[in-house]
Amino acid sequence: MKINEKLLNVVEIIENSYANGPGLRSVIWFQGCNLHCNGCYNEDFWPFVQKNLFTPKELVSKIVQNKNIEGISLTGGEPLLQYRALLNFLKLIKKEGLSVICFTGFNFNEVGKSRMKEILDYIDIIITGPYIEELRTKKIPLVSSSNQELIFLTKIYSNKDLKDEEVVEFFISDKEIQITGFPTKRFLKEVLF
Repeated sequence: MKINEKLLNVVEIIENSYANGPGLRSVIWFQGCNLHCNGCYNEDFWPFVQKNLFTPKELVSKIVQNKNIEGISLTGGEPLLQYRALLNFLKLIKKEGLSVICFTGFNFNEVGKSRMKEILDYIDIIITGPYIEELRTKKIPLVSSSNQELIFLTKIYSNKDLKDEEVVEFFISDKEIQITGFPTKRFLKEVLF
């Protein structure tokens, strides 16, 4: 599937999460990633297949129905691969007064020197760099491996807003169990098996 420049291909949305950034947030997982980090928790989100397509305006309308959140967190897959539609979405979401956190496997310099650069104007915190399983860390909130960088792009948040403890959330429905946060594989084995 070719990346659509006008539509966002979203695999999952969790409306209320405390595990993916400061405060109560909606978390959006994007489908499609060509980085294929070894040990990635979201390998199911790698293929470039159609999931749930939204125009930027439709996705904003869905997100702002939740009046309790202070912001959104973008993850995947790789959200920045959909940067044209994502840029339009972020311009609209910022008008709604919501903060934005973005998890990307690209390094900050790659984003800053590429055609994706403009997107940085609409992100408050960006976590950059590929996940490297051998460098797994819990020392920096929201960062999964020590090669990654957590960068504050605005003054909305600072280190004091980030939780030191690891937060993992479970969402249970009739069909599935969703896990979000930054659990270790050992934790998952102990809890789920």
